[in-house]
Amino acid sequence: LLATFGVSIVIRQAVQLGFTANPRTVDDPIGGSFEVAGFNVPWWRFVIVIAAVVLVIAILLVLDRTRFGLHARATIRNPELADTMGINISLMRALLFGVGCALAGLAGALIAPINTLSPSFGVLFLVNSFLVVILGGQGSLRGLVAAAVLLGGSLAILQFTSSTVFAQIIVLVIAIIAVRVRPIAVELLTQGRRR
Repeated sequence: LLATFGVSIVIRQAVQLGFTANPRTVDDPIGGSFEVAGFNVPWWRFVIVIAAVVLVIAILLVLDRTRFGLHARATIRNPELADTMGINISLMRALLFGVGCALAGLAGALIAPINTLSPSFGVLFLVNSFLVVILGGQGSLRGLVAAAVLLGGSLAILQFTSSTVFAQIIVLVIAIIAVRVRPIAVELLTQGRRR
């Protein structure tokens, strides 16, 4: 994790040297908005939500119903056992890394029109991403989706009703409480399944 963060600093500085640190904007591919319950919803933000839902469903289907998904889950959960079953662990890790990079690039491309682009563009989302991963749990896409909805929804509602800094503080408190409660909830659920 720290090595990845260090590499991101190097990449950010390289981008800054190559393209300068001046902020840039990307034009909205789909202009206009529509009204829902008295609120204006920009079409591009609606496209982002639809794309996110479609991607999550597609990833869930691939992981649950394909041979690649079976090999990916085996590699993530127990690499030694997967290796004994004949799965090429190095290839699978490389493929999963490539898929993750492609999804990150797609997310950046989708979000670029609603943000100002600069070399530190991704840093804005870094803390919330770490919170989602910590709260959602390792190796559980459903847990990540639930954590993202909880934290992202809380942040959106709180930013609408109060300042951004206050919203971030409250979301951090929610994440801390959830991380504290999560092991207890998991233990209770597993005890219930054993009975």
